[in-house]
Order: sequence, then C-alpha cells, then structure tokens
Amino acid sequence: MSLTPQPFPAPPRRPSYHTGMLLDAEDFRDEQGYHRGQLARLARWLHGQGTVCGLEVKHFPAGTEGHAEETLAVRPGVAIDRLGRLIEVRRTWCLRLSRWFDHTVAAQPDLAPKREPDDRRDLLADVFLRFLEAPRGLRPAFPEAAADATDALVASRLEDAFELALVPRMVEANTEPKLPDKPFDPPPADRAAFLEKLFAAYEPPVDDPANLPPLPEHPADFDRTAVFLARVRLRLLDHPATALTRHPTGAVSVDNLPRRIAPTAVVLFALTPLD
Repeated sequence: MSLTPQPFPAPPRRPSYHTGMLLDAEDFRDEQGYHRGQLARLARWLHGQGTVCGLEVKHFPAGTEGHAEETLAVRPGVAIDRLGRLIEVRRTWCLRLSRWFDHTVAAQPDLAPKREPDDRRDLLADVFLRFLEAPRGLRPAFPEAAADATDALVASRLEDAFELALVPRMVEANTEPKLPDKPFDPPPADRAAFLEKLFAAYEPPVDDPANLPPLPEHPADFDRTAVFLARVRLRLLDHPATALTRHPTGAVSVDNLPRRIAPTAVVLFALTPLD
C-alpha cells in the first residue's frame, strides 16, 4: 500500500504562529512541507539528481552466489530524485529475472527488440528507482470532509519508501531508447564558458511532479521523478527468429555506466589530484 507523494509547495511558505490562533491538521502539514521542501531544494541544487552512493545493479544466473533463481540484484545505496528527495535502499533487493521476462512477454507480446549488426537480438529494459510514501500505524480519527463513516482510520506515520522497477523498452526503427544526458557535455573550456553554463542552469520549480518534462531516459507514461540506474540487455534468439524467446545461452548484460551521478563533496575531493 502506498500514497502518491505530495509535491513541495512553491514558493515555499511556512505557518506564522500566534497566541490564540486556531490550528488544524493542514497547518502542521504545511510546517512539515516547508522544511522538507527546503531540504529537498538544497539537495537538488547542491548535489543534483541521480546516484549518491551504492545502488549497483548486478545479474546473477541461477545457482550462483546463493541465488536459486536467475536474479537481478540492486545493492544498498542512496539516490536523489528530481524533486530533491532522498531515496535510501538499506539492503540488497532482488528481482527474479526469468519470472519477470515470462510475465512481461505474456503481457506485451508486441515488444520490439534491438537487432545488432551480427543479427543478435536483445530485449532492452531499464532499472528505475522511485520515491514512495508508505502509510504506517493506523489510528482512529474523524472522517474526512463529505465522508460518511464512524470508524475512520488514518495513517499516523508516513514512511519514506521506494519502488524498484524494471521497465521493458520498445525499440523504434532499430534505435535504442535514449540514455541520460551528460551534464556540461562538452565540458566548458574556461571560466567564461563555465559561467555561461551556470547562468543557463536554473530551472523554475514545478509545483506538480506530473508537470515535470520527461528526461531522455524516461519511458512514456512513467514517473518522471524516477531515478535511472542501469540498462539491461537480455539476449533473444538471433535473426531471422522473430519470437520473444531467450537465447539458449541465457546471456544478460547490465550497464551501470550511463546513470546520472549526484556526487558528494568527499567524492569530488577524491577526484582531484590533491593529497
């Protein structure tokens, strides 16, 4: 069970408390929203979006490293999404890849794979991590406005949670779906060029995540705040075969390199030649 996260208010406003003022739940939600929103804006503008640490995606064939089934594993780590929300994965999460493949092919038999020059055919899928809010600790409360209930229950806590998704990608005209753009590519040659990039980097805040423009890596009708982690290729029977049937080798490749990075100050310092 999950709730759709509420957007952070823009411009940010915080309650102004005064003695004798009557308060309701909305005032306390606004108080939380202000502080959460300001922290999220700081994270987004200072660090960007993408992987902060960890979150490596790896493939394990059945019977290797204790995996009874073929597995796609995402290791623990932290990411920042497009709204500046922290997403923390505290343990390894696994997806049963063979089951996912069978279910996906049954549900979308018209998927178009990628055909390589050597007649190899690959089904492409991307791993995404997205922020969710999970209700916890149900308690009785007054029913919401216009509701007819005498035993209403509400969540007394909201847990910052997440969802991992492996999304099959449709290949159009044998062209792969786009991967994330590299920021500052090509890199500025001097300070003046850097300042030009910096001056153009500001983007006005978006009140509703549904109004965010899609990034190159986002599939149509998918959460536009989701963080891209890796591209997965599952080898199919070679051309001239047309069926979405896996190759006898069961070959799978995982590419973690294209993901966006939100580096910490420690990582940036480690990349310098300073001792």
